[in-house]
Amino acid sequence: MITDPATLDVLKEVLGDIKWNPNIEVNIGQEEVKANFFYRYDKNMPERIVKYRMWFNEYGEVNILSNLKYENYGKLSGKHAQELKRLVINH
Repeated sequence: MITDPATLDVLKEVLGDIKWNPNIEVNIGQEEVKANFFYRYDKNMPERIVKYRMWFNEYGEVNILSNLKYENYGKLSGKHAQELKRLVINH
């Protein structure tokens, strides 16, 4: 579980770089990482849970599936892909 505020800030920046495609249907197979993110958009409302499934490939890219319809499938590459892998694998 990641709770450190500095690490969460890095994670927020990394996730903000994902290129989402809500109109694609994929079936990649068994994911390498399952991650649940708890977002609080309003202090008077309960947290919202977003579930992600991630696959890391040998080219330094991350394929991500989200349970949010407006995200659905995303891809991340470069330094942010490596940073995301480091964060989720080490925690």
